[in-house]
Amino acid sequence: MLFKICRQDCYKGLYPSALRTLASVCCVEEGIYQLEKVDGILCLTDILTDEAQSEACRAEAAAVVAQITSPHLTFTQHLSSFIENMEELVTALLKLSQEASSAEVFLLASAALANITFLDTLSCEMLLQMDAIKILMTACLDKQRVNSSYARDQIVTILANMSILDQCASEIVLENGVRILIEMLFEKSSTGILADISACERVQQKSAVTLARLSRDPEFAQAAVKYNCKFMMHY
Repeated sequence: MLFKICRQDCYKGLYPSALRTLASVCCVEEGIYQLEKVDGILCLTDILTDEAQSEACRAEAAAVVAQITSPHLTFTQHLSSFIENMEELVTALLKLSQEASSAEVFLLASAALANITFLDTLSCEMLLQMDAIKILMTACLDKQRVNSSYARDQIVTILANMSILDQCASEIVLENGVRILIEMLFEKSSTGILADISACERVQQKSAVTLARLSRDPEFAQAAVKYNCKFMMHY
């Protein structure tokens, strides 16, 4: 019923609400199974790739993708339709994160991308080809889109998963990502709230993993040592 609403133009105003409900339904594997039966992933892809849709609607579709690709759920790995639509989904989600008008929209789009990178290394290769590193590094400097540890957690998750690719190191050096990754090692909570502290710890841990993986590349290792020396002098 929810996807019937999302497939009819006359109900466009209800799309965000229907998608929000879908995200809740898909927190269990039975919900994802039903989504697969009705070609729900194709519908989500159509919404995300349709630039005539409002940003709010595409953000809610991204939230559903983030939910069904959660690393805590194993069922998504067996969704054939997800693999078939992965390139279009990755392209649309990256575009949404790049053009996001708010931190909330960026968080939803980047969370979906981060989860997808856990599912298949092919998605990491796609992101590399799509200049995702440049887009993500630029986003880190934009306080309107990235203003929390939760958002930086998604970014560093994507980078950590992409870091298995040999070409990743040189791209990060080129986009001044070494500095950003080292700064993430010192991520601090400004609120003292337990959830925020946990998010900071995840950022610290994942940036350490990413730096370790990428340091197998001599150029990256040299840049990391050089920047870390400068950073510690001013810290």
